[in-house]
Amino acid sequence: MEIILTNNISTTAAGTALTIEGLVGQLTASGMSKSAIKQTLLSDLQAGGAIFGSFKNQLGAHTANGIERAGLFSTLQKYKDKGIKVLQWVTISDNNSCDDCIDRHNEEGTLKYWQAAGLPASGFSVCGANCRCTLVASGYKGENLDKPLTKQARSITHPSMAGKHKSVADAQKWAEKNSKGNGKFDGYKILSTKEANELNIKLNTSNKVCDKLGIQRIKSVHETKFGPDATMQNGKLGITRHAVETTKSQIGKNVLTSDEIFWHEFGHHLHAQIGKNLGREGLSLLEEKMVDLYNNLKYQMDVFRREILNSFPTNYSKTSAHEWFAENMMYVSNGYSHKVSKEFMELIDEFGITDAIK
Repeated sequence: MEIILTNNISTTAAGTALTIEGLVGQLTASGMSKSAIKQTLLSDLQAGGAIFGSFKNQLGAHTANGIERAGLFSTLQKYKDKGIKVLQWVTISDNNSCDDCIDRHNEEGTLKYWQAAGLPASGFSVCGANCRCTLVASGYKGENLDKPLTKQARSITHPSMAGKHKSVADAQKWAEKNSKGNGKFDGYKILSTKEANELNIKLNTSNKVCDKLGIQRIKSVHETKFGPDATMQNGKLGITRHAVETTKSQIGKNVLTSDEIFWHEFGHHLHAQIGKNLGREGLSLLEEKMVDLYNNLKYQMDVFRREILNSFPTNYSKTSAHEWFAENMMYVSNGYSHKVSKEFMELIDEFGITDAIK
């Protein structure tokens, strides 16, 4: 168990150390004094901000997972010592079991088979490190294993219910619950049930990305009656119906699809929230680097008439640094990384976005 916990904690600490090192480097380069940098880090520590808050959450999760895995390995070693070769998968029978684990309930196989197929909490399943399943000796009769495990009805706000609701009201309740905030989602009133489900599928994905990056989730959805099909400001998403579901009128025309619209706006959310208020002149750390890179690419194009390959994927991306970032993120999020520049990919790699959206 000591080795497992040590590895998990070391991985978490190493990641946090790299984040701090990168932050200090960026703040130093921007001209911030050592005392100001120290105060910034202390404030983040005291408030449980993006750096130390994320470290605390990851540490708790890794520690709990390490203890559970150590217990499983100890049990498997005892089975091996006693000559038990066939093991049976046991899934916890409650509403929190994922579909991958439910499908394995009562399945039997050798230890070698389970190691290849995926042990509990090994990451093979939707529940990942949160898996609470176990392996018991074949023939074990406890825990009502003779009865089939049925998939019980989930709460309408359970994360896995995204895209599966039968009414707009239920879909809105899901969105409000999974935003982990107190924002209003009254924009759902303009949506059909199908459109509300489509939006929740997108929000479910963006929520996971935000959690990986340690930033706030999109905190509200409201209707925007005038102007563009969607807007993003301070974590608040404004929408029209056009921004939620791709319609037949959009297909084949020079009009953005709903996926392109959503991920463009989510790009705005990312650059505003990653390192929020830690950059110069009220910018986030990401925005600080984003603006510098955009200005350099624009200078190359305007002064030297030399455009670096894919530096501006659309004409709209040339209008400002913020729109440049959002347009690039729209391409990357929809699987078109080959259409953006190497410089942009290096930027989002530096801030962990590439790994978060995988």
